Amino acid sequence: MLAVVPICWILPLSSEEISLEGSEVSHYKYPDNFHENNRYIRKGIATKSGDCKFNNTMRLKPGQRIFIKEIAYNADTCESLMIEGLYTVEPQKIIEPKEL
Repeated sequence: MLAVVPICWILPLSSEEISLEGSEVSHYKYPDNFHENNRYIRKGIATKSGDCKFNNTMRLKPGQRIFIKEIAYNADTCESLMIEGLYTVEPQKIIEPKEL
């Protein structure tokens, strides 16, 4: 007999912002000049020594650039709030020499 088990995958609605909350969460400064494309929770594995081990894998197309930043961390649950995106470049200000 074949048993069928339904699998449900719940995706956050586009209006919901993914966050990492709790009394043990450390929040870091959001990077300046950063355009965020994606946000997710990265789950690590607790080691025997009490540290968290994370496996990092990324696939990029040739020439594709992306930066990943951790903006919050919970050592108790081995979870990090990660953002992906690119840094924006502000136009450089032209400094005119003062006339003497």
